[in-house]
Amino acid sequence: MSVQSFFNNFPYEKGEKVLVDTFSFISSKKRTTYVGVLTNTRFIFKQSERFSATGYSIQDGWGEADYCSIPLNQLRGIKIKNGRLVINGDIYGDGKHQSSDFGHFGKGTFGGLSYSTSAEVNNLLITELAFLAKEYGFYIWTPDHPSLNTADASQQKRLTNIVNGELKTALGVGAALAVVFIGLACIVGAIEDNTRPTYQPTTYESTY
Repeated sequence: MSVQSFFNNFPYEKGEKVLVDTFSFISSKKRTTYVGVLTNTRFIFKQSERFSATGYSIQDGWGEADYCSIPLNQLRGIKIKNGRLVINGDIYGDGKHQSSDFGHFGKGTFGGLSYSTSAEVNNLLITELAFLAKEYGFYIWTPDHPSLNTADASQQKRLTNIVNGELKTALGVGAALAVVFIGLACIVGAIEDNTRPTYQPTTYESTY
């Protein structure tokens, strides 16, 4: 099923309206390329079947739900800046639950979605989320539009920690893998040294 037909046939809830139509979202936390829409009740994200924009090729979205949603009444806060989203809220898909995500959004790398520029997507999301934040009570942080900010210092820190915590985890895993590879290299080197035959110079008796 194509993304377009998926959203055309999606069983929207009664009274649900699409406010921001199809745009791309690349989840850095889940390493998954999505096409998303924002309605008056939730975000809906469908895995892209056309291309991978995460750099993970066929492993893009490995183990993740085919689509997931974020009910706005369970969204605690959100940061939006220059095509980047940080989400502090409950995310559901295929019986799985996550409490946060972050990544980049835009018009879509190869087109075919609803908007011609990423700036248009950015402006629409800011406008609609600022309105929805008042309706649902979640806080919003828009550094490029300070007049729309409702997040206090502690809430901004919470959003920043979502990204920093993931980066620290990734760095920790990378460092651990580096130690493992270095250790294996040392072991292999030691084995090769022990199995390599020792050179014994040949001695000749004088025959003249």
